[in-house]
Amino acid sequence: MDKSEFYIHLGLPKTGTTFLQENIFSKFDSNDISFLGKAKCVSIWDLMEMPSNKYLISSEHLLANPFTCPTGKWFEVFKANLKKVHHKFPNAKYILTLRKHESLILSYYKEHISKGNRSIYPSLKKFYDVQNDNGQVSKNDFYFKEMIEEIEKITSQRPFVFFQERLKNNPNLVINDLETFLNIPKQNIDLVQGKKTNQGVKHRQSILLIFFNKINKITRGFGLNLYSPFLVKRGLTPDYLIRSKLSWLSDKPLQFTEEISAFITENYKEDLEWVNNYIKYQNNI
Repeated sequence: MDKSEFYIHLGLPKTGTTFLQENIFSKFDSNDISFLGKAKCVSIWDLMEMPSNKYLISSEHLLANPFTCPTGKWFEVFKANLKKVHHKFPNAKYILTLRKHESLILSYYKEHISKGNRSIYPSLKKFYDVQNDNGQVSKNDFYFKEMIEEIEKITSQRPFVFFQERLKNNPNLVINDLETFLNIPKQNIDLVQGKKTNQGVKHRQSILLIFFNKINKITRGFGLNLYSPFLVKRGLTPDYLIRSKLSWLSDKPLQFTEEISAFITENYKEDLEWVNNYIKYQNNI
């Protein structure tokens, strides 16, 4: 595999990774590029049977999982794991998907309270703590400029970067850009059948999720886990029932307060401008 080419999609989580994996990456012609999925169950025999010597790996938690990392340590784990990946794949090229700051932080909160077995279930205000920066995620976790520069520094490669919002609004343009970056022929992917992959969380749903997850912390002490594999397999976990089966209920969006929203906009204004200029430059090369 000395002459093989590797492309690694790093996420971030909640930036359209599932949509990319199921509706775009998996539809690439294997003669042009072999999509290894999340690369959890690919054997050497699978690799030997693949017709292409060009491989694409996609895993939003490959470098760091913001839901399991120690508080405020996500970016440090990101850098440490990136060095390990680069050591194993020294010539790999990287894809980094992002999402506008407020939307991304809010999505991380929804994901956090949607899953059982977390140690804490804070309010949205305490999850992203503007006053003391002592929340589940840190302000420093969301400076995209630092992420991109770290990838360039460690790998000597310019990552291909795009926002989830562009993927949502103009998926065909993103596909065209990916084809160019991956140096593969036009794939003629039909997105008409592309399915919506994740269900959002609204205000009342968030209250129910936190309530049942706190109940779960109690019942687990008696051997009853509401997120056990048995219930997951049958779609009977609180997150599935609340997000899917109760999605018809009248509810308002889950949002930051105006004060926190204004802080996020101002705090990451220069960072967002820098990334937008980076993307403009990469697409004009």
